[in-house]
Amino acid sequence: MAIYSKPDDEHYHGTATYRLIVNGQNYCGKTFVFKSRMYSHKSAAKTWRKRDEDYGDAQDVHKLIDNNWDNVVIEIIARYPDKIKGVEADKLFMNEREIEAIAFYDSYRNGLNQDPGGNTRSKEQRRAASQCMMGKQNALGVCHTEEAKANMSAAQMGHNNNAKRRKPITATKAGKTWNFESVLVAEKKLEVELGTKFGKSAISKACRGKFHGKHTYKGIHFIYD
Repeated sequence: MAIYSKPDDEHYHGTATYRLIVNGQNYCGKTFVFKSRMYSHKSAAKTWRKRDEDYGDAQDVHKLIDNNWDNVVIEIIARYPDKIKGVEADKLFMNEREIEAIAFYDSYRNGLNQDPGGNTRSKEQRRAASQCMMGKQNALGVCHTEEAKANMSAAQMGHNNNAKRRKPITATKAGKTWNFESVLVAEKKLEVELGTKFGKSAISKACRGKFHGKHTYKGIHFIYD
């Protein structure tokens, strides 16, 4: 059983923003049904290998959890009992809260979130994110530091504009070497040449040596130039 920061959180069924702490790293999310979402995380962690093999999009948080769910710390950041699943305004509200949580804990650039949060990029959501960057009070009840504002700004640019993701990379396997101008290019060309799906996030992670301290993923050594 995972470790809940507050014992009664385990039985909460409502809407919330939450944080998973896995091996000292943060993952933040949102849900309209908290308890069911925790079951989903646990299940996805057990089956991430097949999903990665079939689709190449297994999340880093599930890879790290794997079968180690008992050591995951779960914290409900905030509860929103008046929010109703399916209402568009509530979805937008929760997207904004998720963006704030990810920015506050810096879990996109220095954690396990694979995007800055939220499911859309509407005008209202961009304005809400901009307000967070300006240091206004958010759902966590605190103002962002200058560092957090900078992180949010970088996150809002999106994955393809992130400086690291635009770096050229070198990939090697069995004496063969490829040079790619970016992770995106590497993902597409390697899939065509080798018939294997790698995924942008996985390649980026390998380039940073995040696979158990190694740069190898699916038999290929990746590194940023």
